[in-house]
Amino acid sequence: MRTMHELLTILRDNANVYGNGEIIAGLCYEVIVLHGKIIISVDERYALNDYIDKNMPTGIRTVIGIRYGWQPGEWPPRLAWLNEHIELTKEQQQ
Repeated sequence: MRTMHELLTILRDNANVYGNGEIIAGLCYEVIVLHGKIIISVDERYALNDYIDKNMPTGIRTVIGIRYGWQPGEWPPRLAWLNEHIELTKEQQQ
């Protein structure tokens, strides 16, 4: 299995971001898409979702029973979080 640094980088670089700076749903959905496209394995999918769940902002919003750490669909705050956590996990690469 790849390191969390690698997985977060893959998530950032492969997210389906529209021209208006939005994504379909949230990071967990994007992880499902990565797994569906066979970019990440099932173990990597679970590890990435677990990492996101444990480290996302505490201001979680619930929309139709789905938990969000950010406003649904907004990419820029998720990108900032991903970049921060990619940097935090950088030492895993060494």
